[in-house]
Amino acid sequence: MMKKYKLYYGIAASLLFGVSVSASDISETHLKTITVTAATKSDKFSDETPVSVIVITDKEIKDSGADTLREVLDKTTGIYVSPTGGNAVIRGFAHTDIVYMIDGRRIKGEFSNSYELERIPAGMIDKIEIVKGASSVLYGSDALGGVINIITKRPKAGVEGSIEVSGGANSEGKGGKSSFDMFVLGGNEKTAFSFYANAFNRSAYSEKESANIKIMQSGIQKSPSALTGGAPFSTLKANLVDSYGVDVGYRDKADVYTLGGSIRQALWDGGILRLEVNYMKENRQNNYISANYPTAYTSGGNKIMSINVPARQEDDNERMDVAAVLESKLADKLNFKYQIDYAKYEKDRNIYTPLYSQLGYSSEKASLNSPNRSTMEHLNNELMFTYRPSPEHTAILGAEHRANSTKSTAYNKDDRTYESVYAQHDWRITDKLNAVYGARYDSDSIGESKVSLQVGALYKMSDALKFRTNYAQGFKSPDDRNLYVNQTNPQGIAMLGSEVIKGTKTTAETLVPEKSETIEAGILGKGAFWKYELGGFLTNVKDRIEQVTVGSGPTRYNTFKNISKSEVRGVEGSFGIAFFDIVWSELSYTALDAKNKTDDSKLIGIPNSIGGVSISYEPLSAVSLKASVKRIGEQYVDSATKANAYTICSINAAYKPTSNGKLELFAGVDNLFDAKVDKALGSDPGVYFYGGARYKF
Repeated sequence: MMKKYKLYYGIAASLLFGVSVSASDISETHLKTITVTAATKSDKFSDETPVSVIVITDKEIKDSGADTLREVLDKTTGIYVSPTGGNAVIRGFAHTDIVYMIDGRRIKGEFSNSYELERIPAGMIDKIEIVKGASSVLYGSDALGGVINIITKRPKAGVEGSIEVSGGANSEGKGGKSSFDMFVLGGNEKTAFSFYANAFNRSAYSEKESANIKIMQSGIQKSPSALTGGAPFSTLKANLVDSYGVDVGYRDKADVYTLGGSIRQALWDGGILRLEVNYMKENRQNNYISANYPTAYTSGGNKIMSINVPARQEDDNERMDVAAVLESKLADKLNFKYQIDYAKYEKDRNIYTPLYSQLGYSSEKASLNSPNRSTMEHLNNELMFTYRPSPEHTAILGAEHRANSTKSTAYNKDDRTYESVYAQHDWRITDKLNAVYGARYDSDSIGESKVSLQVGALYKMSDALKFRTNYAQGFKSPDDRNLYVNQTNPQGIAMLGSEVIKGTKTTAETLVPEKSETIEAGILGKGAFWKYELGGFLTNVKDRIEQVTVGSGPTRYNTFKNISKSEVRGVEGSFGIAFFDIVWSELSYTALDAKNKTDDSKLIGIPNSIGGVSISYEPLSAVSLKASVKRIGEQYVDSATKANAYTICSINAAYKPTSNGKLELFAGVDNLFDAKVDKALGSDPGVYFYGGARYKF
């Protein structure tokens, strides 16, 4: 019966498109068992791990029409990405609590990870593994919320590759983008290589807003027209008007270029050496309204400050990371892996104002404010042994040494090192019951140490019903920015680390690591044409490190303190079903309750729900269509402001016009019904059209 309906659909679609090819087997695409490594650092099927893992395949990435990791995650149900693109949230934990990795190695970049989602081109990705929940036993500090491991296309025998070009813009022609992608894989069983390159260019998306200028005079904020007295206030009064129209950027102008690749060499029976390299260069520009900006004039020996001044931020950033990985069998049942990776990230940030002459500067370049020249390096060594005495037992023992070095105008401290040992045992107790448990000890050179534990189990009654439970501890050491930063941020507000004493900040704060405990449980299963997953979780975080503002006016400053005990609890579920092997429909929903337990207030920047529905339709192997709806619930953007929920609908289509299937044309529309995003969250650039072509060889 199923084959008969499949044949009817294939005939109808063939008549519609004027081609004759058989329908694709969509259930095989979406229901196949996928191997993951990030959850347990050993190969394991995604539906047999005690922790919840989202796997995004190469085909799903292509079908999404995404150019960057940000766009991939934005179209993935269960993950929230802020409208500005600088923040991802997994189970109520934001980007600073998520470890980003490429092929198992940490990415070095901004402390906030604010740009990382747009630095990784979709074309270089073979698969994305998202481990939800605390993962400190295997990955150490920072993995409170989870791990996003980007696996690049791996070398293989033979030669194959792809070239892709794409572009798009919103319905008003603003905020346009273009992308060029290519990769080549080649070699033989002994020696193989991979190479990828990407150029991503995006124009700024901005909206007209008013900058209502204020000048500080005798501790009072005054409009320029209300200034009194002689020079320099009379000069500022003559030069400035009270309000200026400003094109405020909600998505910055970005030019990001990426090159990378790897070489795999078989050394001996069971021995493999991989050399990997990735290079990224970017330029970013954005216009905004600065909270404080120093004028060129002084009064009483101090700079006269202006408020609500138009400003432009320019970033020139560069990153290089290299790695060597040696894997080998030491004995029949014992394998080892040694990885050394080095990363260097250079940041050059400058702030200027277009009102330079009105504020007394001789040129725009002379108005330079809040420069940040930073060079950040890390060197990581990891050694891991995997022992499999029988099919029922897999034991992992590992050690890691990580050294970080930062030279910056924001702060300059000696190298900081992290040392750790970890162990994990994967035990198939019976044919139905599997347990995974482990522990990790971390030591930080600033004097902190922490033991983390994790234990989980999966009980299989049948393929249709499996029970999953997991308990995990996490921790996060205060980073260098939390401790030592000493600069003025782009908004003109002093940023002072907890240990810095400067100006009105007269005391130091002692920060201790954040500590978390997560309990989760759920069920999952699949059949011939369907699959599902349903679960709940509770995470408690003690000694949460948060940025706080002290004081008011031009003398206020931001610093960091352990201020709260927080709790995130939620339920999440997904259900997917195939119809006639040509339609796949998937529904997912996550409900979150994230609170600061100190005062029972809501945590900031965390939606109370994330829901989504997608339908993929592949009537022919040459044609695919996909429609998706993603709804983001209400969230607080500060203690008093709640942002409204919003719903984004997208559609995209792909067509292979040649019989060999090497050429693929694709097009789509994001935000199909022009949904409006609450201004408190940023701004979404309307209905967005894109299209492109991909050629495989």
